[in-house]
Amino acid sequence: MDTFCETGEVAEFPHSRVFTRHATHTGLDWFGGRKMMNRTLVVPCLIGFTASIASADQISLRLDEMGAYGIYSIAMDGRLDSGSSAEVNYIDNITTGERLWTNQYGDEVVTYCIQIYENVTFGEEYTFDMHQDLTEVPESPPYPGPMNEAQAGLVNDLYARFIDTTSGYLMDGTALTDQFDYETAASAFQLVVWEIINENIGDVTINDAASQLSLELGAFRADLADSNDTSEAANLIMSALGENRWLNTNGNVIGLTNPARQDQLMVVPLPMPGILAGIGLVGAAFLRRKLR
Repeated sequence: MDTFCETGEVAEFPHSRVFTRHATHTGLDWFGGRKMMNRTLVVPCLIGFTASIASADQISLRLDEMGAYGIYSIAMDGRLDSGSSAEVNYIDNITTGERLWTNQYGDEVVTYCIQIYENVTFGEEYTFDMHQDLTEVPESPPYPGPMNEAQAGLVNDLYARFIDTTSGYLMDGTALTDQFDYETAASAFQLVVWEIINENIGDVTINDAASQLSLELGAFRADLADSNDTSEAANLIMSALGENRWLNTNGNVIGLTNPARQDQLMVVPLPMPGILAGIGLVGAAFLRRKLR
């Protein structure tokens, strides 16, 4: 059954109904030593379910809150080619950034969303299948379905350059976090993840795929006309992809899928002894202890 959470509003995506919850954080919160100012959350929200304890190739996660994030307008039309400038309809108030979870061992997990047309609910617990092969995520339906090899390569390079694979947070000391505040950087990172996954990128080389990325053209777009810093941060990220050479996370960025809920990307820190078991992972206990 669909339901609102607290003072929810309904928004219409082209192919599905998306319910949003409004909640307010007051005061100053610290995530990973980074201060987040007061803000209003706008998070896609549907009634959840209680998942069982995860098996060897699954992980059980409870969604606690958003980490660093921004709120933007986005558009998605899978009929359009990557370079199309055709008119699109934008959806307002889309929460864009980190999602903070607790796994079944009490450890903190940081993810980025890879499925715009699905939803998760604060305080609910979900079981996700874990995929080391990124060409298996996100699930379909809904649109866009799994990444191709070029898209998976772009995601690996993206994570290798900007994500701390011991924590899942953005790395300190990169041009992204040096030039922009953390909230802007996390928002831009999420937008680039969505651009890579939702853009109509065919069976091309990774270099050709990178050249097709734009938040202003194509099947996926973000309206950043009033968000110059976020636009500049996203362009910095996209221009850095493949710089000098293509990087790889060597398997420690994985996809999480749930047939009824929003698929995610997360990292598993190295070293990973005993993590691979069949198609899944059993090393969730290696994730770092939730910050107190």
